[in-house]
Formats: sequence, structure tokens, C-alpha cells
Amino acid sequence: MTSLAVPRVLNPDKDLYFSEEGLVDEVFGLTYRDAANSIITGGATDFGLPGVILYPLFMVCLMRFLIEILARFLNPLPVSIVVLGAIFMLLQTEGTITTYWVTIRNEILFSIILLIFSRLPVIRLRS
Repeated sequence: MTSLAVPRVLNPDKDLYFSEEGLVDEVFGLTYRDAANSIITGGATDFGLPGVILYPLFMVCLMRFLIEILARFLNPLPVSIVVLGAIFMLLQTEGTITTYWVTIRNEILFSIILLIFSRLPVIRLRS
């Protein structure tokens, strides 16, 4: 599972057609082809039962830590928007670990943009 994160330049034998669902089916002996793609199945595939528990907890703690850092630099409204985005992402049923990393990246970029806009001077025209 973690080999998906290694670039093909470093691993020329990387299987480009690898599917987490197929691996989960094989590991757990499932007879149907549509196993759920989620952070829980990713955790189970990588680390077994501890991964099922630790992957979601790690993501929740990481997002909370990020939000606390952002709250130091941003006004309450942008932080509220980021918090709502994090809650929305954490409630998704088929979010993979990669999806969570992309969400964290987007929250950081969005926060930087909001920080820049909040620091711009206000230009007012007299009537």
C-alpha cells in the first residue's frame, strides 16, 4: 500500500494498475470485488487492527493541530471555514489517506490566501 507513494522514477517496477480494493480482497479473503476504499481499509491493509484505530485518530489529531496553528494567525471567520472543511472531510466514508493529505495541503494554501487578503489595505471611495 505504501509503495503507491514512491515515485516511478525510484521504483521502475511499480505496478501502475494496482488497486487497494484488490489487495484488501486478497488479504481479508473477500469474494466480491467492491470493497470500500477508506482510511479504515487502508489502515487495515498497512498495519492490521492497529491501523484501523490509529489511521483515523492520527488524521483527526493532525487536522486539529493544523487548525490550532491557523487560529493563531487568522481571524475567526477564515478559521471557521477551514474547520468546516476539515469536519466535512473527516465525515467522508470513502476518503483514502491520500485524500486527507490533499485536504490538509488545500487548507494550508487556502489559509495563506485568506491571510494575504486579510492583510491588504482597505481602499474606500468617498461618495
